Amino acid sequence: MLKTLNSISIMSATVKREFIAKSYRLYKVLHQHLSILDIDFKNKKFTGFTELQIVSQVDDLDTIRLNCQQCLIESIYLDNYKCEFIYSEPTADIVSSTDQSNEKTKVRKIDSFSTVHHDVIKSTDSDLGNGELIIKVPDLSDIKSSILERKIISVNIGFVLVNPVAGIYFSVNDSKKDSSVEQSDSDDDMFTEHLFTYDSYNSSRLWFPCVDVFSESCTWTILVVCDENFTVISSGDLIEVEHDTHKKKKRFFYQLQIPTSASNIGLVVGKFTPIVNPDMHEVVHFCFPTLKSLLLDTCNFTHRIFEYYEILLNTRYPYSSYKQVFVDNLDSKYVSYATLSIFSINLLHSKHIIDQTYITRRILAHAIGEQYFGCFISMQSCPDAWLVRGIAGFLAHDYYKKAFGNNEYRVRVKKSMEKVIEYEQNFRPIVLDPSNKTYIEKDYFYIKNFHTFSPLYDKMHKVKSFLIMRMLENYLGRELLVQVFNKMLSLAQNAITQKYNSNTWHHLYASTGSFIWAISTVTGKNIDTFLKQWVFQGGHVKITGSFIFNRKRNTVELEIRQLHLNQMGVWRYLGPIMIWLQELDGTFKHTLQIEDYVSKHDLTCHSKSRRNKKKKIPLFTGEEIDMDLSAMDPDSPVLWLRIDPEMNLIREVILEQPDFQWHYQLRYEKDVIAQLESLRILDNYFSNPVIRNVLLEIINNDQVFYRVRCQAAFCLSRVANKIGSQWNGPQVMITLFRKLFGSPSCPHIVQMNNFRNLKLYFLQKAMIVAMAGLRTDHGICPQEILHFLLDLFKYNDNSKNQYSDSFFRASLIDALSQTVTPVAITPIFNSGSISTILSQDTKNILEEIIRFFNIDKLLPSYKYVVTVSCLKAFRHLQKMGHLPSTTQIFRRHTVNHCFIDVRKTAIKILIDIVKTEHRQEDLDFLLDMVVSDPFPIIKYYILKQLIRNPPFSIKTEELHSLDTEKLVNKLWNWINTQFSKDSKLRCAIVDLYFVLYGRLRPRCLPRPTFSFVINLKAEEEEHYETKVDGKTDLEPEILDSSVVQDDEIKSNNETLGPILEERNSHNKATAGEEQTLGENSANLILNDSALESKSDTKIEFDNRNESLSDVSGAIPSFKFNLSTLNKSSSSQSNAESSNILDMVIKSSSPSRKRKREEKDEKNERSHGSKDKEKDREKHHKDKKKKKKKKKQKHKHKHKDKDKDKSHQNE
Repeated sequence: MLKTLNSISIMSATVKREFIAKSYRLYKVLHQHLSILDIDFKNKKFTGFTELQIVSQVDDLDTIRLNCQQCLIESIYLDNYKCEFIYSEPTADIVSSTDQSNEKTKVRKIDSFSTVHHDVIKSTDSDLGNGELIIKVPDLSDIKSSILERKIISVNIGFVLVNPVAGIYFSVNDSKKDSSVEQSDSDDDMFTEHLFTYDSYNSSRLWFPCVDVFSESCTWTILVVCDENFTVISSGDLIEVEHDTHKKKKRFFYQLQIPTSASNIGLVVGKFTPIVNPDMHEVVHFCFPTLKSLLLDTCNFTHRIFEYYEILLNTRYPYSSYKQVFVDNLDSKYVSYATLSIFSINLLHSKHIIDQTYITRRILAHAIGEQYFGCFISMQSCPDAWLVRGIAGFLAHDYYKKAFGNNEYRVRVKKSMEKVIEYEQNFRPIVLDPSNKTYIEKDYFYIKNFHTFSPLYDKMHKVKSFLIMRMLENYLGRELLVQVFNKMLSLAQNAITQKYNSNTWHHLYASTGSFIWAISTVTGKNIDTFLKQWVFQGGHVKITGSFIFNRKRNTVELEIRQLHLNQMGVWRYLGPIMIWLQELDGTFKHTLQIEDYVSKHDLTCHSKSRRNKKKKIPLFTGEEIDMDLSAMDPDSPVLWLRIDPEMNLIREVILEQPDFQWHYQLRYEKDVIAQLESLRILDNYFSNPVIRNVLLEIINNDQVFYRVRCQAAFCLSRVANKIGSQWNGPQVMITLFRKLFGSPSCPHIVQMNNFRNLKLYFLQKAMIVAMAGLRTDHGICPQEILHFLLDLFKYNDNSKNQYSDSFFRASLIDALSQTVTPVAITPIFNSGSISTILSQDTKNILEEIIRFFNIDKLLPSYKYVVTVSCLKAFRHLQKMGHLPSTTQIFRRHTVNHCFIDVRKTAIKILIDIVKTEHRQEDLDFLLDMVVSDPFPIIKYYILKQLIRNPPFSIKTEELHSLDTEKLVNKLWNWINTQFSKDSKLRCAIVDLYFVLYGRLRPRCLPRPTFSFVINLKAEEEEHYETKVDGKTDLEPEILDSSVVQDDEIKSNNETLGPILEERNSHNKATAGEEQTLGENSANLILNDSALESKSDTKIEFDNRNESLSDVSGAIPSFKFNLSTLNKSSSSQSNAESSNILDMVIKSSSPSRKRKREEKDEKNERSHGSKDKEKDREKHHKDKKKKKKKKKQKHKHKHKDKDKDKSHQNE
């Protein structure tokens, strides 16, 4: 093996690029052919055949290791010679749940699973030369000569895939088999059988044998045989379609000449209708026949994305074709493969839908961006994923800015940053590249392989990768960064024109090292410090800023503090930060250097106070506006201050400044981020009447960005509630709404819907929900608001509107439900008594919601958004006490034939019921769906919602009623065996297990039985002997055969310490001390103590060697049971029988003491027992002080005695 690795390192050394990763594979794949035959949708199976053409990289190639899971291998041939092979799936059972002798099985700690899980995944990692399928190379002369001469060797594998559970999905109408499920004829007509691949990160092994890593690329030919009614869409270019009229079959032949990894190969088979893009013939769209009209409206702008990317990158699209396929029941919004993107049909929309357009365009742009970086240029390994993810996200958001404007883009960046900060503060820091040597894994899952990734972490990893790439744009400059992208693409395109050569094909892989080299080559800049701060370590910055104006020096004294370094995910930042100071004479930018936890800076002001004189104030945009300066400090020229306004850091800023500066910033600052930050603060200054006027002005100003106006409406609602009856907030907001949306002829009636002005459309929806949140002094919704909302339902007319009002009606229902307040006295619900209990207002609300709920069944809204809002309204009425808290209606909407968004809403409500009412039957119902539901998206959604809203958590002080041993065993079995194929679901269950139980042993599990294991180690050099009652015995070492929580160990050792000292000093055994020992001995581990053997103590032999694995040689072990230790002979007194602690004896050997001290120091360091050392030092100091006092008293007594004697003598 050493010879093999040396030959590989010599081959890699010929390449001068230091960023090329070392490969442990003993061969190179040049080409792979894949055939999919006999697709059987009824039984969810197909027969396959694949051929790999490989070239050995060593002279002694004994085995060939490939990745393969859930496939049945029928035969393997190597150059027409049949081979022996070993096929195993080590991920099928990580920590065996049936092996009760295994300590890790008993403990049920998540760390014990994660460690073994990581090792198992490494054992199948092809980058390390491993794999599930091990093929033994025949010892034949022909094959040996091919290996030595580096000729091509063909590996032919026949396999069958039956009922797969991950990687590839058969979408079959199972409702026909279930007679209990009602299915309409229209649903049968719209549904078509199809299959597709998903979960692209190293999941190709789940449906055909391959080298399933991104760092192994080759050319491809793909042959798929299907029924004549089906269409096959695969990676590559369609070369030929053959029709077999006799067998009623079709053969689709695809070819991909650009080297591509197996992870980027995708497949879709179904009854799809192809539509060629009229503006770009290389692009073909596929969907079900009934959705053709929606497809045309959704994808009519696709060619514009390609044009924008080609102009930006100055490079043509690398492939010769691109296919977009919309499928049903995809577990994510999209999946990208080479020349192929698979989307969920839920992204389709007509031209009459407004809200979905923003989401769909961003996702389509992101998928096309991944064709450049992700498929054409793939990652070298998992730690390099941040690079291709960040560049693809950068391209997608850049197009998003072009399509929807800079304000929408900045709001999107701000929301992304808040999501990352929230995750890092609640779960763990996000490390983009963990390949650095200084990185040490400290959390409950490993991030160096996609199969151990948490799904939530994976999602936030993509978001943070984009944010870091945007920071690089600000650090290097936009033009230079785009030139770096162009350099990477040009090198890759040059590499694909040549045959396999280690000097060129490595340009098809992106790594952190290659990116550093490209930046250094193009820009000449060094980004090592930047990478060290933001890529090689996780976390974000959290700073608090405050300032005062020094009139004498005409400076602003700014203090920036980092006070939250103890918070999870927050790290100490040292570096530059941008400050914008808005003065009377304009905006002045200052770059400060943060050098400590608290940094103070003096910013020189360029303006002088105007003593409230009106003057045009220049802003950073260059325009000059008139300001009313009467509210500001007459001695200060500072209008407002902003910290890191361009969001160059991933940070959370807490800025302290007066209320008038916040309202100036809201009113006059043109940056939407500054305005949104002001709205978060201003509701704290509700007593200032100027704030209310500013909010009303913002809502009424058509020049303000629509998202700011929407947030201002909610802020005004909160301000009105805090003021109460002192200000007539409801009437003011109703008047403003009628002014904007009332009918010109009759302002009391809302005008007919006209959503051509998109700004007013979003504002109208926001104002309706904001007004529903208004409350009186008694916490009740005002009557005028309720009647106003009911009138909106009555006069809603969308007959002459060119856009759909589905989302508008959903907002009306949301607003109507928000008007409901808690009941004063919880009623008792009986059968048929609901109508008599409810108030008249609540009846009117419930009748309106039920009416819309029934109408949506007959005339469905887009994506059933009205039904979703009605279900939420029913749950809100239950929480307020107006309806009985039953789950029947929600369970009915979790069945398979319901729309996916309706099912998600019902599941989320059920999880909320489990959280608030602790219902075991509802929790069991949800967990059963995780196993039995046929849709992977529903399985993952249930787990994701349980993680975000768990029924209990490790922070719960008392043992929860739902925290049972049955639940622990179920989750433990799931992460070990149940979801062994689907790594996404497995890791999601690991997240749920961590949220519920943390990294400790679950509290609901029964306590382990207590026992002592005595290790008698006879050393040849030294014999440790001690005498007790005139007898000689070897000194034993006490070990524990069970595993106990570290916290319990720590607490029990602290409890036992004083008792041991008292017993050894006074040599007494009292009944009270015996009781204390009995309470603590159940969870006690004595690691470094010695036990005195009594003549009447019973000893049992322990045949287990688990606890003695660290001891060399064959050493006998003995076991003391607690019951044995408590027994005594009839001749002993009660004091002797209770004196168990007298069995702890002192060692007379100095080397033994030294070993004990070393062990104690290690244990104290591991448990962080610095406080104990301080307590011991204090204890010793107190002892010394007492001794000194005693000596002084002694001296005083002797002096007094001497004086008395002298007096007597006199």
